[in-house]
Amino acid sequence: MAIARDTEPLALPLLAVMRQADAPIDAIMDAARARFGAVLENSPEYSFDAFTNYYAAEFGTGLVKQIIIFAEPREQRFLMEDKLWSNALEQTSAPGSEKRIINLDPGYLTLSKLILASTKDHAQRIYLGQGIWAEITLAWRGKSFERHPWSYPDYIARIPFLNRVREGMRARLTKDLIVRLR
Repeated sequence: MAIARDTEPLALPLLAVMRQADAPIDAIMDAARARFGAVLENSPEYSFDAFTNYYAAEFGTGLVKQIIIFAEPREQRFLMEDKLWSNALEQTSAPGSEKRIINLDPGYLTLSKLILASTKDHAQRIYLGQGIWAEITLAWRGKSFERHPWSYPDYIARIPFLNRVREGMRARLTKDLIVRLR
């Protein structure tokens, strides 16, 4: 089955939210739903400190993180704009402060991969423009997402959750959408 040239590949948008456990999140979630639509599924919140202290100097300790998957597939080409949007939202969530109180990492999930956007260049990242790179963080092989040498440990630990979301996504899609979500 061939895909028409004007048919863009789709993906489920996702947003990873890292913050202090007591940092307000309601306004962030309202903004995320306004941008991406209804939430399909949230991972349980988990201790980010259990995986790394990378952000401790900026945020302190006691960090929690959650991965939010949105229900409506959309074009993958919006990833750069999504990262620019999340960067601006991080800045407005702490008015009058030079420090962020929340870290937002947008990405998307397809049947074959999990992609994250970043403002940091690295060998495995592809430049999208305006200071934004994209990385294939996890790839689907056989019956599960699998890690790469650069995959973040907290995403590796979320593979069972992501596998379950992927299988649910596949089960609810039409054949045409399955082809577009690869």
